[in-house]
Amino acid sequence: MIRVILLSSLLALPVAAQDLDNTPPPETAPMPEPRPDPEDRLDDLLPENTAPLSESPLSESLADAGDSEEVEAEEPPRDLGMYLQLMEDNATFAACTAQLASLGTVFTVEDAAITADDADCGIARPVIVSEIVPGVHLRPTATVRCETAAALGQWVAQHVVPAAEVLSTRSRLTAMALGGSYTCRRRNNLPTGKLSEHAFGNAIDIMSFQFEEGDPIPVEPRMDDHTIEEAFQRAVRATSCLYFTTVLGPGANAAHADHLHMDIAQRNGGYRLCQ
Repeated sequence: MIRVILLSSLLALPVAAQDLDNTPPPETAPMPEPRPDPEDRLDDLLPENTAPLSESPLSESLADAGDSEEVEAEEPPRDLGMYLQLMEDNATFAACTAQLASLGTVFTVEDAAITADDADCGIARPVIVSEIVPGVHLRPTATVRCETAAALGQWVAQHVVPAAEVLSTRSRLTAMALGGSYTCRRRNNLPTGKLSEHAFGNAIDIMSFQFEEGDPIPVEPRMDDHTIEEAFQRAVRATSCLYFTTVLGPGANAAHADHLHMDIAQRNGGYRLCQ
């Protein structure tokens, strides 16, 4: 069970003392290129020189871990939970919630979502979204980081709603059925291993698209069935990678045969995984 705990204050992050020794550092051999970590069975999908990171591209307070030793020294201490390392500063969070408001998103800002059993799981400043753009509800509501909600809102407004308008046998899009948003779990729901992006509020799963009239369109394997439903699923799936850095669905692997997994995990070099 997820327990929501009010953070009454934020502790100042400790700052590492600067080395005042003028002795030049010893020469070191160049570090090898980092190898990727799997996310939801992605071992065979990522190129060898790609290393996934769990940082937010909107947050100016988080450094790119692959740039230099100086940048690495500015990263938040690793003894902080990952959810605190991903926490947006006030200006970034205000800009993100303003973007949600401009999209017409119906949401609330809640106290920090923390799971007591794991110090890394959580969202420092969660938003709970019930209507991603006017008239399009999320069922159930989604608890995510603001940046995840903003990516979802832009995708739905710019691509999903227009694609739905082309469907002659259905009326307007009214909802998207979710398979999950924030949940403290390991990748592939395994008992051990690295945390999923869902554990930080960075990910959301779409199970189906629902309409005012006509049957829902579930996400499922549609290998050249030559239907309008296949065309719709192909269109929305392809465009989602403009807003999310990871998109996995039917055909990527067995774990994603019945939904679209979309997340905002950042990788070195701006690499995006769209399968």
